[in-house]
Amino acid sequence: MQTISVVFVVKTSSGERFFCGFGKKQSVLTSLTLTGAKLYMPNLPSHIEKTKEILSKKKKTFSLHFVNLAPEPIQKNIELDQLN
Repeated sequence: MQTISVVFVVKTSSGERFFCGFGKKQSVLTSLTLTGAKLYMPNLPSHIEKTKEILSKKKKTFSLHFVNLAPEPIQKNIELDQLN
């Protein structure tokens, strides 16, 4: 299982946001939370490079960050009523 991913953090007029894709006419779409971010696999650098190239052409300021996923769940089989 892949336990490390890469995300782009884009500087916007509203602060830093997570990159989540391109919209109509290649507009840059961002998310406030990591949940909406597009995750890239570090072993596929061509996908990362393509996004870097497009963001650079659009004169966007961005940085790359690693996101780690624990290989084992914290707790298995949680009941919904236990979450509240």
